[in-house]
This record gives sequence, C-alpha cells and structure tokens, in this order.
Amino acid sequence: MTTPGSPLAKSWYDDLLWETKLMYALSSAGGSAMFNFLTVYYQHTAGFSKVQIGVLQTLPSLAAIVAPPFWGAIADRIRDQRFVHVFCIVSGSFLWFILQYFAWSYEWTIVVIVLAQFQRSPASSLLDHAVLNMLAKVGGEYGKQRLFGAVGFGIGAYVTGLAVAVGGIYWAFGMSFTLCMSSLLVLRLIPPVRYGDDDGYTVLEPGEGKPKADPVSTPSFLENIRIVVKELDVLVLLGVVFLMGLMYGVLSSFLTLNLYNLSGGDAKIVGVAIICETASELPAFFFSHQVIKKMGTVNVLLMSIAGYALRISYYAVMTDAWSAIPFEFLHGITFGLAWAAVTQYVYSATPKGCEGTVMGVLNAIQNGLARALGTLVGGFFYENYGARIIPTASSQSAGCHKLLWEPKLLYALNSAWGSTIGNYLAVYYQHAAGFSKMQIALLQTLPSIASILGPPFWGAVADHLRNQRVVHVFCIVSGTLLQFATKYFYWSLGWTVIMVLLGQLQGGPASSLLDHTVLNLISKEGGEYGKQRLFGAVGWGLGTYLTGVVVSVGGIFWSFNLCLIMGFSTLLVLRLIPPVKYGEEYIALETDDGKEIGCSEHVPSFLETVRLISQKLDVLVLLGAVFIMGNMHGVFTSFLQLNLYNMSGDNAHIIGVAIMCETSSELPAFFFADKIIKKIGTVNVLLVSLVGYSLRLSCYTLMSNAWSAIPFEFLHGVTFGLTWAACTEYVFSAAPRGCEGTVMGVLSAVQNGLARASGTLIGGYFYENYDARMMWIVTGLGVPFSLAIVALFAYLKEEEEIAAPNEELLQERAALFSPHSGDPQGLKSPRQLTYDSI
Repeated sequence: MTTPGSPLAKSWYDDLLWETKLMYALSSAGGSAMFNFLTVYYQHTAGFSKVQIGVLQTLPSLAAIVAPPFWGAIADRIRDQRFVHVFCIVSGSFLWFILQYFAWSYEWTIVVIVLAQFQRSPASSLLDHAVLNMLAKVGGEYGKQRLFGAVGFGIGAYVTGLAVAVGGIYWAFGMSFTLCMSSLLVLRLIPPVRYGDDDGYTVLEPGEGKPKADPVSTPSFLENIRIVVKELDVLVLLGVVFLMGLMYGVLSSFLTLNLYNLSGGDAKIVGVAIICETASELPAFFFSHQVIKKMGTVNVLLMSIAGYALRISYYAVMTDAWSAIPFEFLHGITFGLAWAAVTQYVYSATPKGCEGTVMGVLNAIQNGLARALGTLVGGFFYENYGARIIPTASSQSAGCHKLLWEPKLLYALNSAWGSTIGNYLAVYYQHAAGFSKMQIALLQTLPSIASILGPPFWGAVADHLRNQRVVHVFCIVSGTLLQFATKYFYWSLGWTVIMVLLGQLQGGPASSLLDHTVLNLISKEGGEYGKQRLFGAVGWGLGTYLTGVVVSVGGIFWSFNLCLIMGFSTLLVLRLIPPVKYGEEYIALETDDGKEIGCSEHVPSFLETVRLISQKLDVLVLLGAVFIMGNMHGVFTSFLQLNLYNMSGDNAHIIGVAIMCETSSELPAFFFADKIIKKIGTVNVLLVSLVGYSLRLSCYTLMSNAWSAIPFEFLHGVTFGLTWAACTEYVFSAAPRGCEGTVMGVLSAVQNGLARASGTLIGGYFYENYDARMMWIVTGLGVPFSLAIVALFAYLKEEEEIAAPNEELLQERAALFSPHSGDPQGLKSPRQLTYDSI
C-alpha cells in the first residue's frame, strides 16, 4: 500500500484530487468546443444536406464502436496506458483541427472524421480508467471527479458559442485544439496506471461472485469478454444502455441544430442550451454515489427514462426555441445519473488488469453503436419530415387517415393507461402498503374528488393559454410520473394521499382534453364520436386483463411500470392528431337554422347554466337518481375487485377477467343505446338498470366462490352503459346550446365525483368494520331508494320524451360513454352530414 511519505499520497490526499478534476474539465471543454457546433458547420459552411449531416454525425459513433475497445486492449497488452492515452489525445486533436480545411469535399470530410474520432474517442474511456484506478486505491467518489467534466463541457460550449457568434464557425476548431492540447499539461500530474501492482483495489459497487483476474497476469481481450458474457445482468444492462443511447444520439446530434434553426440562426442559443445541460450534471454527478446507494441502479435508470420522456415530449410541441431551455436541466438525470450508475456497475464486473478494455466496450455501446443508429434515424426523419414530432394540420387534407385509426388507437391507449393501476390500487394498498380497509376507502375516494377539480381547471388553463396541446401533453407526462412514483410512498399514508391526489389531478384531465382534441378533429374530418370512443372500452378491458396476467407473474409493482409505459405511449399517437386551433368558427349543436357560430356569440356562464337547469324539477330529480345509482357504482368500482381477489386466494388473474367481462358488455350497450332509449324510453331504461343492479348485488351477497360472479359482470353494460346514455341524452336536451360541455360536466361530477366518492367511503366503512357481505347488503339499499326517485321522475317528466329531439339533433349527439372519464359531447360535421361508415 502507499505510505504517507510517497509522492502518490502527498499529491492525492493533500491536494484533494484537483488534478483529476481539472483534467476532466479541460478534456470535456475541448470536446464541447467543437462537437456541439459541427452540425452548424456542416449545414452553413460546407452546405451539406440533412441526410449528409446525419451520415457525418453517425461516423464518430461508428468509430467509437471500434476505437475505445481497440486502444484499451492495446494499452492493456503493452502495459502502458499513459503512452496510449497521450497518443490518442495528440493525434485525435490534430485530425479534428484540420477537418475545417476539407469543407470542399464530402468524401474527404468523411475520411478525416473517421480517422479523427478513431484517435480521439478513446481518450474519455482511458481517462475514466485512470481515475477509477486511482480512486480504488486512495479513496474518493467517481461522480465528484466526473462532474467537473460537466463544468468544462458547459463552459466550453458557452464560450465557444460567443466566439462563433462574433468570429465565425472556424473558431470552434481552434478552441477545441487548444483546450485538448492543454489537457496534456494536467495529465502529466496524474500518476499513470501501474499494471501488476499488488496494492489491490476496491470495487466501487461490489457484487457477489464478480470475477477477478490474477493481479500479475492480464487476460486477453477475448478472455475478458468471455468472463463478462457470463454475467447476464451486465449484458442486460448493456442492452438498456444501447436503447437509451439511441435517444441520446438523436438529442446530441440534432437538438442544437433544431434550436439553432428555430431561433433564426442565433448561435448563442446553442451555448446556452449546452451550459444548462451541463450545469444539471453538477448535482447529478456530485450526488450520484449517494443516490445510487439509496435507490439502486434500477431505479436510477427508471428516473433517467422518465427524464427522457419529459424532454422529448416538450421538443415535440415547442414553437419557440428558447422555451426549451428549462428542459435542458433534465440532462443531469437522463445522462449524468445513468452514466455514473452504469459505469460503476460495469466496473465492478471487470477483471483486474483489463479495466481499459471493458470500459472501452461500454463506451463503444453508448457513444458508438447506439449513438450511430440514433443519429441515422434522427437524420432520416429530420430530412424527410422536419424536426417537429407533432404534425400541424392547416387544412382538412392534412389531418388524419380517413378511417380515423389515430383517435381510435389513442382512446384505446388512454384507457389502457388508466386501467393499469386503476383496478389494482386497492390490491396494492392492502398487500404492499398494508393499509386498513377504511384507509383504502379514503384513498379510493381521492380520485373521485380530484375528478371534480382537475378537468375543469386544466380545461380552463388550456382555453386561457389558447394552446390545448401543451396542456394535454403536460397533463399526460406529469400525471404518469406522479402515478408511477406513488409506489415509492407505500411506507406513509400521508404521502400516499398526496401522491394519489396529485396524480389524479394531473392525469385525470387527459381524458376530457382527449375528447376535445378528437371532437375538434371530427368536426373537420367527419365521423362519429361514439365510434371512436368505443375503443376506450376495448383498451380498458385489454389493459386490465394484460395487467392482471403481468401482476400475477411479476408482482403488484408491475402495474405501476405498465402505467409508465402506457402513459407515455399515448404521446406517440397524440402527435399524429392535429392540435386544436382556437379562434376558428364552429357548428352550433342546435340552432334555429343550423348556421355557423363564431367566438363572438354569447355563451351562458357556468352559473347561468346552473340557474337554468335548476328551474327544471325533472332534471334535478334525475340527477338525484344518478347520485344514488352512482353510490352503488362507486362501491363496485372500488371494492369488487378487492373482494374477488381476496375470495379467490389472492389470484390477480380474476381481476383482469372480471374487468374484461364488464367492459366487453359496454360495447353492445353503448352501440345500441340510442335505439333502445327511443324504443322503451328513459324511465324504462332506468328500471332495467335497477333490475341489473339487483341481480348483481344478490350474487355478490350470496356468493361463496369468486369465479361464480364472472357471468354477472356482463350486466355492467345494463347497470352503467344504458343508464349513462339515457341520462346523458335527457340532460343534454335541457342544456343551453353552446354550453353542453358545462352541463355534461355537472352530470359527470355527480356520477363520477360526488356519488362515487361517497359510495366508496360508505363501502369502505362497512367492509372494514363488518365484512364484504354486509357491504353488499347495505349497497343494495340503494335499489329501493333509486326506484322511488325514478317513480318521482316519471311523474315530473315532461310529456314528450327528452323534449322530442329532432332527427338532426340525434345525429349531432354522441351518447357513447364509459366510466373512464369520458365526457359526452355533441357533434355535427361542417356539412351537416352523418358518417355511419367510420
């Protein structure tokens, strides 16, 4: 071991490793001075096309696939890592500097780039090797050294941006060469790697059974690979690195060019963006050691993926380049934390004496293979489709496919997202968090409370900002992340309450915002809202069933992982639907002459609408019936799955089967709702629904086998689907024209908010203090109460069924709804036509 009097001990203990910190800063500054401005040079100086730029930006990554492992193996074989490191810095810096003299030839530019990156790219992995080797002997945290690379990268990019803005793009090459050569002055102060040193080393993240080679002999490259291949966890981790590297490749190659073009050719924004990115790396690297120890490698990678989702989602909708700057601070999560975690984990699996080779392999996958492929893919789409992900439809011909598969798929994914955790939260609360049934009832009530507040608030924000798409994306991303993060707060009821409430406040409005988007699309493209919304029920059923299968195999926490996947998947389809454009004229749902109404027409306020509705006693009584039946529905949705789960011996599969049966029953109920209501009338539909409630509650009260309840789940289409369609149609006829959304919101608040919340609390109380059978008996009391209110409604109801709506109004109405936060809307095409074929 080192002695206190040795030069090694004096340099590193007394000076606090400043040599390593400065070396990282200079090395990264040299790279950032040029690499962040290469795309600008290719486009505005050399005049290459975006496809050519994509190829050129891919070449460094292709070279990085081979070079780091190659030069790392050379260093290990000749047992002189310092010589190889200096040679790579000098030759690579010189070749990158002379690139500026080959702008006249695309072919020669390719040759110089390949050679330059083949020599320059190994410098990073060789520096990591030297630093990790030193830290293993003298102590210290890798992240606290590596963060100075972020400092250098950010300062180098910002200063170079200023220099380029004043002196031109060629200044980037000169500054890069100067900084890289300066790093040699600091490198000489760092003791070289000594092969065959018998001091031993400390694994940064020790794992059980990790191979360690003989400290004297050095395994060959193939021997080292053979040892590492046996570690399946390392191979899978490298696969994750590859996938994340694809996204990193697109961001690193085209983000700065996109911002540069979007800002009108302002080179300063490139420097500002990069300095924000690298500033975020400082806390990420500084606390990486503690974060990794606290959360583990897996959770760090999940955080990184969530950060990517946020960044990419915003880049998809931005119209102002400078508005993207705050999202650049997420770079610390997407790159810093992930890189530190992966580096330490892979280093722990490296045989002694071959660290250079294995670190080169890691670098080759992240900065080579993955980045190359990501750059090629990004270049192709940038060249052929442009930078924006979300299409801008300025006319009807620029909209969706004539079959409208986009809204259908989006409804399916949106409902599947809600089903992944919505039907399994009660199981999670009881078996993972250990909450009591009354606590579960409280938690199950929170989504209903949030559903009263969230959609109106974010809808008003969207209207005020006149940018519905940004609000929609924000609600999806924030809601998904908050719902996913709920699983980390099982240890605290208070924090779980906060997370559930915030998650629903953010995620709940996504459904009403989706309705707004689809109705806006259909009003221009044509089609029936109901035939799009129908696929929400399909997605809900399939999502629940598949989640049940996954949970039964992998555990309840997988429902949260699926929530994250499905939530962000909706963004991929949402980008295909044109955004809502404010200020356009629309077709009134019901006017005397069917004329178009612009924004100047007076629309009654919320309070005016409520005053008008309150004057109709039949509507108020009907809302009372909806409230009572909503209480029964609230007990069903909150505790039926938990009851079946417990009675079946904790078989999560039965939850998926039950929900699948329920939602499949919605399809015919909603599809034929209009014909049934016209045939038998609203009152008789409500009576049929009460018969369905009686049958279901009788079964749940008497059942001794959970699977015997499955056939009764098909009555859900009668108890909910027909009832909701009938009530919606009746209340819709009383709504002032142009305010249907407000009135439908009142109906939704009564059914899915107040009624469901109170039903959940009542059910939880009896489930906690008595048992499931008593809970169903008490719930059944709602049937006679509902029957009495329906009788009063039949007495007060006007003589004509639903004010005898004319055929044109029936064509406008979209009465297809499900319990999954869908809001009823009216619909008519601009040509006053119906679309039965879509």
